[in-house]
Amino acid sequence: MPSPSQVNALVIDDHPLMASALISSMESMRVFDSIASRTSLEAAFKLLNADQNFQLIVLDLNLGDTEGVSTLEAFREQFSHIPVIIFSAEESTDVVVAVFEAGARGFIHKSSDGIAFREAMTAVLAGGSYVPEHAAEQLGAQMPASRAAIAHSTDNTSKLTQRQRDVLSLLLQGTPNKLIADQLGMAEGTVKTHLNMIYRILAVRNRAQAIIKATQMGLA
Repeated sequence: MPSPSQVNALVIDDHPLMASALISSMESMRVFDSIASRTSLEAAFKLLNADQNFQLIVLDLNLGDTEGVSTLEAFREQFSHIPVIIFSAEESTDVVVAVFEAGARGFIHKSSDGIAFREAMTAVLAGGSYVPEHAAEQLGAQMPASRAAIAHSTDNTSKLTQRQRDVLSLLLQGTPNKLIADQLGMAEGTVKTHLNMIYRILAVRNRAQAIIKATQMGLA
């Protein structure tokens, strides 16, 4: 985790009042050295191509020149080393699942209270991930909750091969499948095969659930 004097963030939101409120909340945490802001994908890319000294991107999914999960995918493909927190008015579980599949490290709903906001920022800056409580409850409904069940799941991780552990580690860093393949020198189809086995061993169905389970097990 970078020290407070090293954390430079970029906020991308085309609603000035919302962006201003977000930046004020971030400044109140006193962990950011600087917070830049842009209102479009094009402007954000221009800034990042000129200066990649950012440790965090806070992104609204719907901007004037782009919308939806494709906005996040564009960032993860070009700037995979910078963690992205989605800050959005969208709140459906399907959207949350989609953004984590695309490589988000956190999701904050625009109506979230200060506690959830700080938890999300703190978790991501510490190298972890943050799934909003309402989504975690829905996604975790079929996941073991008792200590015994979680211990059993932890024991199951011994079934993971070293290659699968490598894939899981990159997944927890928000790395898209294509980039996992590039970094590990394997075909993207092989990555998907490893992910399917990881999900089976962890008894989950997708990345968001895998993050929740890994957090429960102390792996994330």
